[in-house]
Formats: sequence, structure tokens, C-alpha cells
Amino acid sequence: MIPTFFLGGILMPSRFRFGPLVAALGSPPELEVKELDVYASDRVPDDYSLASEIDALDRLAAERGYDRFHLYGYSIGGSIALAYVAAYPDKVVSLAVDEPATDFSDADRELLTAQGVNGLAEMPPEQRMHVYVRSLVRPVVEVGPSPAIPATPEMALRPAGLAAVSREVERYHVDEERLRAFDRPVYMSYGGLSSERWETMGARLAVLFPDCTVERYEGCHHLNTSHQAEPERVAGALKQLWSRRRAERLHPAPVAPPAAPAAARPSVLRDRPAETVSRAARDLRTRLLTWRDGTHGCALLGCLAVLYGQIQASADQVPGELRGNQPWRST
Repeated sequence: MIPTFFLGGILMPSRFRFGPLVAALGSPPELEVKELDVYASDRVPDDYSLASEIDALDRLAAERGYDRFHLYGYSIGGSIALAYVAAYPDKVVSLAVDEPATDFSDADRELLTAQGVNGLAEMPPEQRMHVYVRSLVRPVVEVGPSPAIPATPEMALRPAGLAAVSREVERYHVDEERLRAFDRPVYMSYGGLSSERWETMGARLAVLFPDCTVERYEGCHHLNTSHQAEPERVAGALKQLWSRRRAERLHPAPVAPPAAPAAARPSVLRDRPAETVSRAARDLRTRLLTWRDGTHGCALLGCLAVLYGQIQASADQVPGELRGNQPWRST
């Protein structure tokens, strides 16, 4: 069996966070829940960075003798998983993320700025936590007290840990083209009551990754996550993701012979350089994802962006004799 790493968030130790999901999966021995490196000692390092999280995960995999594995990350753990895929794509067999703290895109950082989340590290601890928690859910959600969990060393470090992680969310860079090149299965989940930022992110990742499934969990949000509220459903989704990759390795799809080119049809884009068309399409996609108008703007335009990605993907299914010039494609 291919091993799996689970990466949690900043608010709760991963061993508590993923307890219901691990049980729903049958506690497989090849699954390991990894705690954040920000909590690895009795104080948060002054030089903490997401690079240290990536290095810690890679060292752990090497110590276990794993050269390939599945990754599932929640919140900042999801962002670490995305960054790890960009750094070591050949080691990740499949990627699953639940509401990553960021996908490192300019569009997401603009939304974080609009929510007033940037600058959390400079706020007093109580204000920092309040602003952060409110940014995770839609305005209609009433945020109750945190769930009771045992007192742990991580909980004592949580205010400083949140400050350190928030700085990295603002400044850490991931090359988008490295993510775009990742052609293995990707699964993203988000809650219907979470901030609209994740709905928009789902639409963006569905276009960014060549093979990406996005699933919405109604009634869930960042503080009442899908893997805690509906662990059986999430376990089923992960099993399907993992088994599909195994099936594809055992029975690879046949490679179709190249189609004969059809006669070019007149087009205003036909004689333009390919990179110009690609750049224009990406700019349109970014504008769809970042433009907001009231409470429904993100959702509406997120759906448009997903539709745009499906149009691109469906172009590959056009019969060769009809394919010809395809001015709607961005690549």
C-alpha cells in the first residue's frame, strides 16, 4: 500500500483534528498524521518559514523510507501540501486539500487583504484570534466556543504559532507553473458555510490543475470541517482518489494517435503568437476569479471560471477532423 501523510492546521493538534477521519478509514498502518513543525519545540522559532515545514515533511518521508506517498492537508496543512507538490511533484501520488490557508495566488492574497486578515501577526493575541476566526466563516455563522480538547504544549503556543503562520501566508511564494504541471489527481473540499474565499479558490484550482475534483460540503465550515462532521463521506472520497491512481498505474489509458490537422478556419486569433492568446486567456480567468460584486459575486464568477475550465478541457474531446483552430483555448 502507498503511504499517506495527513497535515493539520494551526488551531488544533493534528492527532485530534483527524481522529474521526482516521477511524473512518479504519486506522490504516500506512497512514501517518504529522504535527506542524511550528510546534516541534517549546517555542515558535524566530526564523520559522513554510520552507521548514516542507523540509520537515521531506525528512520524515525519508526516515520512513517513503519515496512516493499521498498527501492530505487541512488549512495551513493544505497550503504546506500545495507548496510541497510544487517543490517535490514526483513524490506525491495524489493531493487532497481541505480549505487551504492560501493557494499562494495573487487573487487569494487580494481577498485576504479585503478581509482584513493581513497583519494578524501585529495584532494583540485576543484581537488576532477574533479577526482570524471571523474570516474563516460566512457572516451568518455564529461562532461558538472552541471544542474542548486536552491541554497540550501546542495549545500554549497557538497565539505565537498563528502569528508565525500568518506571516508566511502573506509572503511565501509558490511558482504557479509548478502547480499547473502537476498532472496527478487532486481533490479539494470546502464547506458551504465557510468564507466565500474557498469557493473562489476551488474554482481557481479546478482550472489550474489538469486533474482536479472540487466538492462542496453543505452545512460545514472551517471550524466544523468536513473531515470531522462527515468523516465517512470524506473517507470515501479519499479512497476513491487513492484507488483511481492505483488503477491508472495498473491499466494506463491507451495513447491515441495524433489526428491529422484540419484546414484552418478564418479567425482573428489564428495568426497571433500562441503565448499572446494564452496570456489573454489567463488574464480573463484571473479577472473572473477576483472580481466581486456583493455577496454572490464570488460564487457566480467562480462557477463561470469552472465552466471556462470545462470548455478548455472539452476541447481535447473534439474529433480530430473538426478540431482545426481553437481560438477559445488558452494553451
